[in-house]
Amino acid sequence: IQRWKDMGLNPIDVKNRHHGGTDFANNQAIKLYQYYQDRLITLNAVDFGDLLLHVITIFKTKPDIKKLYQNKFKYILVDEFQDTNASQYYWLKTLAENHKNLCAVGDDDQSIYSWRGADVNNILNFEKDFKNAKIIRLERNYRSTGNILAAASHLISKNQNRLGKTLWTEGDMGNTINIRTVYDGREEAQSISDEIESYQRNNNSINNVAILVRAGFQTRTFEERFLKIGLPYQVIGGLRFYERAEIRDAIAYLRLVNSPDDQLAFERVINKPKRGLGEMTIRNIEQYSRASKLSLEMAARKLAETDELSSKAASSIRLFGKNLDKWRIDVNNNKLGDLVEIILEESGYVEMLKKDRSIEAPGRLENLKELVNAINEFDSLANFLEHIQLVMDGSNNQNAETAKIMTLHAAKGLEFPLVFLPGWEEGLFPNQRSIDESGESGLEEERRLAYVGITRAKRKAIISFSMNRFYQGDWIDSMASRFIDELPNDYIEKNSVFEEDKNEIEDFEFNQDFEVESENKSPGWIRYQKRIK
Repeated sequence: IQRWKDMGLNPIDVKNRHHGGTDFANNQAIKLYQYYQDRLITLNAVDFGDLLLHVITIFKTKPDIKKLYQNKFKYILVDEFQDTNASQYYWLKTLAENHKNLCAVGDDDQSIYSWRGADVNNILNFEKDFKNAKIIRLERNYRSTGNILAAASHLISKNQNRLGKTLWTEGDMGNTINIRTVYDGREEAQSISDEIESYQRNNNSINNVAILVRAGFQTRTFEERFLKIGLPYQVIGGLRFYERAEIRDAIAYLRLVNSPDDQLAFERVINKPKRGLGEMTIRNIEQYSRASKLSLEMAARKLAETDELSSKAASSIRLFGKNLDKWRIDVNNNKLGDLVEIILEESGYVEMLKKDRSIEAPGRLENLKELVNAINEFDSLANFLEHIQLVMDGSNNQNAETAKIMTLHAAKGLEFPLVFLPGWEEGLFPNQRSIDESGESGLEEERRLAYVGITRAKRKAIISFSMNRFYQGDWIDSMASRFIDELPNDYIEKNSVFEEDKNEIEDFEFNQDFEVESENKSPGWIRYQKRIK
């Protein structure tokens, strides 16, 4: 519905024009849209999209009101024009129709918010829609060195749908962009932390450092590494990994499995996902717990065997208790990663997120998969939960100077002397889901995102990709992002963080004993050695 409103479409428009998304909710999408709008009118309310949509309706049906506002606004100025949606563009065209005094500033190569409804075609079609427009290209860059600008410009030139420009600077050429190969995500985090500490030892502030990731789940390995070595950091534009709601929920399940007396964990998960337990039921459990001096879990189990709760609530609690009993047995019979997956599936939590149609839901599922990766590094549930407590305690330490971790989307408009761009691997960046859903336009937006990332760097940019990723409980071979191949050789330098190790093993004879000898190495490292041989 929000997407239709971004496009300036009311329910009748959607029905007449057969726009995408009409098959949503068993082909009831248009009917739901109409019901939703009728209900808003009954409540004398509007949602965010209506603030634009209703005015478009007024402009289309009330020429006198449209004329009033066309005369009222003699000059119109727009910033970040590449991020406008169709409704906003209609507003602009309508309001500027009379005086034709419209100044729009934007960069088509930084249009990275299609998932919010932004349409890059608005800026691409500007000259066509406003025939006498004067185009002024602002090509001088005051931020980055020559090498950074040249590499970014070459990369973005691969996009077909763009206006085109040539960035230049009067500054020096500076460092070439460094492309680093690592053998797994943990080594990537270690090499970046080593580089930051070296940078800091040279009397540089770590406020100058940013790590820009494509997906939120990538922050976990960096956070764990930085906490381990005491490097202060800050996650910008989002929560730290273990502070995210879905991660807290999953950990609460694990805490309750580990300790039946954990009251806070029980309170957090007893009705998440919804189990048909209302506020009155929860209150009854709490009161019974205090009166009988029992844990919340035990109080709930005992109440479920009485007639003090509704049959539905009692049945839900009995099922929840049965699951807890099973999971406490599963602790001893499964790997920890498998245990997390069992709990999240059997509790209905994964199904809840799969049914969630919000933009954030896929990212939450990715975060839970990363939690599986994290817990597989521990030999017991108790040790993992102890580690989480230490991580959360350590994350509360405030420091004036911090390295910044954020997504590429959150970094737009910012700048840092030293920028790290990890995870440049096919499927991760460019993101496979973006390509699957939007095809070539999705790939071009991913390339614009890469352009934005590189041009956040003022003095030095370091791109890295891992040959192996531990993903969804298994090691997978990774390929370097196509964007790395699209960077010009004249402005980049490629190297590996393990050249010395590679030289030592080139003549190594592989045999059955090798796996035992290398048991402390990651499977990715073992496969890399085999590949070298």
